[in-house]
Amino acid sequence: MALPVALALAVGAALAVQQPQAALVWGLGYGLGHVLVRGRFGFASGYRRLLVERDPGPAYAQLLLVALLVIAMALVLALEPLTGLRPKLLNTTITLPFLAGAFLFGIGMERARACGCGSLAATSRGGAGVLAALVGLVIGAWLFNHAVLVDLGLVYGSVATAIGQGRFRLAGEAPQSLAALARSGGGGLLMGYVGLLASGCNVNAFLGGVMSFSLHGWFWLAAALLGFASSLRLSGGFGKGAAGRVAGAG
Repeated sequence: MALPVALALAVGAALAVQQPQAALVWGLGYGLGHVLVRGRFGFASGYRRLLVERDPGPAYAQLLLVALLVIAMALVLALEPLTGLRPKLLNTTITLPFLAGAFLFGIGMERARACGCGSLAATSRGGAGVLAALVGLVIGAWLFNHAVLVDLGLVYGSVATAIGQGRFRLAGEAPQSLAALARSGGGGLLMGYVGLLASGCNVNAFLGGVMSFSLHGWFWLAAALLGFASSLRLSGGFGKGAAGRVAGAG
């Protein structure tokens, strides 16, 4: 892992020379990718376990992540006079299109079995299903991509961590049917397309909103969870118990 970390630091240092905030964004992406893969942490898989298996463990882990990010943001803002760094705080107006976008994003997340960042992190697992969700996400988000650096950092951090753990697989863990591939691709396409309405995904809209001390992050989460649950209900996902469990970042 020494070489991948060194390369990540080198990229961060090069970015810092031109724009310090860009280096922070790259570092955030790399850190997210590392945590998602190493901790087998995922938003979509956590929501599925909460709603299907009534297992709140992953949800508690997400709340812990939220608390840590809020504390970190407070420290960054408090140290602004010394560092000169002031991150851009997000404040999205809560409107009907915003809530509808978050609701539809939740449906796409359930269909793809991964959220936006989870689809990126899942590149470390490989496989046709991951590729289908990722292609759909990219096509849907063709005109909506304000976070290229954090996405690239996330992919790099995910793949580098998986390689370091000996878990990187290009071919994936198991073959998937055409129906499953269509489901994943359609979910990714929906997430990418409605990202504009929803102001992003779990990272941009939910985490970004909450750590900016804005209520829109919590409203986004509520609407997305409602969409996720609705998709589960329509597909008969409730009541499947352990069969609905999805391991890894998603």
